[in-house]
Amino acid sequence: MGYTPHVLIVGGGVLGTAIARDFAIRGLEVTLVEQGTLTAGTTGRMHGVLYSGARFAATDPAGAVRCRSETKALREIADHCLRSTSAVIADQSEGRIADCMAACENCGIPFQELSASQREEAGLTGEVEAAIRVPEAAVDPFELTLSTAAGAREYGAEIKTGAAVEEIRFDGGRVAGATVEYDPSPGAPPAPTEPATPDDGDGQPADATDGEADEESDHSEDTGSDRPEMPGSVQRSFPGASDDDEPDRGEREEIAADFVVNATGAWADRIAALAGIDLPLSRSRGRMLVLDEEPDHTVTQYDPEQPLSLSPFWGNGVVGPIRSGSAEDAIEAVSAISDGIDDPTVLRSYSGVWTQHASDSDDPYGPGATMIDHEKYDDQWGMLTVVGGTLTTHRLVAKQVVDRVCREFGIDRACLTDELQLPEVTAESTTESSQSLLARAGSVPKSVTDQPDPVLCESQSVGRETIETALESDDVRGTDLTDVRIRTGATMGACQGGRCGHRIATQLYPEHDPDTVEESLRELLAARWQGRRNPLWGPQLAAAIADYEYHAAVLNRNSSDTDGIELSAYDDGSDPGDRDRPLCCEAVVYG
Repeated sequence: MGYTPHVLIVGGGVLGTAIARDFAIRGLEVTLVEQGTLTAGTTGRMHGVLYSGARFAATDPAGAVRCRSETKALREIADHCLRSTSAVIADQSEGRIADCMAACENCGIPFQELSASQREEAGLTGEVEAAIRVPEAAVDPFELTLSTAAGAREYGAEIKTGAAVEEIRFDGGRVAGATVEYDPSPGAPPAPTEPATPDDGDGQPADATDGEADEESDHSEDTGSDRPEMPGSVQRSFPGASDDDEPDRGEREEIAADFVVNATGAWADRIAALAGIDLPLSRSRGRMLVLDEEPDHTVTQYDPEQPLSLSPFWGNGVVGPIRSGSAEDAIEAVSAISDGIDDPTVLRSYSGVWTQHASDSDDPYGPGATMIDHEKYDDQWGMLTVVGGTLTTHRLVAKQVVDRVCREFGIDRACLTDELQLPEVTAESTTESSQSLLARAGSVPKSVTDQPDPVLCESQSVGRETIETALESDDVRGTDLTDVRIRTGATMGACQGGRCGHRIATQLYPEHDPDTVEESLRELLAARWQGRRNPLWGPQLAAAIADYEYHAAVLNRNSSDTDGIELSAYDDGSDPGDRDRPLCCEAVVYG
């Protein structure tokens, strides 16, 4: 048996987990490390649309074709992460839609031109002069990433969250490994550095990384003598495999690696700097608005340079990406073409970051991605960075990264990620509501357990069993309620955790002490507040004030004098039959 290379992947977004899965399926040893939670970066900041390619057809035909083919592949392997929805591209200019149709024909993207009556049936306003229906879908980036991670684990990959890379080591010009430090506590990763050049507006964010990678290496397929010598001997128990499932905060681990893939998106230059590599990147941002109303279908205001969409997202609506102008302007723009929302309340806003290599001259808002070979640019063998792209073609980018690395080791094994189904990691919630029919963590039905399953998050219909299941999952470290949110959708509804966060946090007790529970709740609500504080006007401002009063006056969470409270001083309540009551009233029996 020959040597089995060990690949270390940095970054737990949809691209990083897809790379890990592909490597593992091809038989390599794989460790993925993520400093926060899976999807904590750009993957968790997309607008939930699986592209047909139509919106890119005029500006990037090759990228549009990749979107078309990869959408078909994801429908085959990840249908449980998608929801078919009518997707319409509309415009107040008939001429621009005609150009879009011509571009779609050239790219082989199917579409249906809508008549005036069909536009009305689709909920478009009278201001729309032309529209087409295209085969797009709503995609859950959280579930897709978790399913991909589960698929990677099925083939032996090890995935470690709460693991921040502190150093990437090289020895004699070739990669040797990395040092990681563990922090299982809640908290978001640091914000990426600002763009090197001024940005006069918000750019379209990467839905996650995706698109075809443009190889910047001129390595050939041969396995000649100029290939670096293979290190070591066979390692079936590969370095990086740890018996410690819950490392302590601050604990460090040395992970030996034969190759490192940097898939951290907006943080790629920081990871490169840990290896002593200067990686020039350019960035742009785009804002998304989460609405309290869910439209029936996706409507995109066609603009080859700056498309703006209103899309359904599991109980809510998402407007974006907003590159310039105010939130009110964006809502007014989509309302002008769609009747799908009626005076909505903005629950929160968030920004995604589009990252690309500074030398790349391609359209920064298309679906392309770039691979940077650090042997070619920095004379450091064994490290590769991939940036840019969108979620729709992440599987294809992962394939190209894995193909590229396998060639370095003389490995010729076919990619099977477009054939093997992703495992389902969620199941339907036992409680239905108009806001959400899914809870992302696989609740156990009451009929199976014969135990009550109270709903802890009403707007998303997430029950206690679902929260408990999430807390026991492989991707939740310590008391990280952000991981629970990602797996269940809890706190992502109308109240944004203001009225249900404390119920979810109590599921950590009694395994964890009250101070730990309070700290976990504080960090969960702080993360929700980051997105909630920007759109504070009208009903959302009133709701935020009411939530503050609730936490301050009812939950007493504004008090600093909590250290002296002795919990044992409180009794467990008394039997209703032992209570004194007026003689005119009958005893009320609870049970």
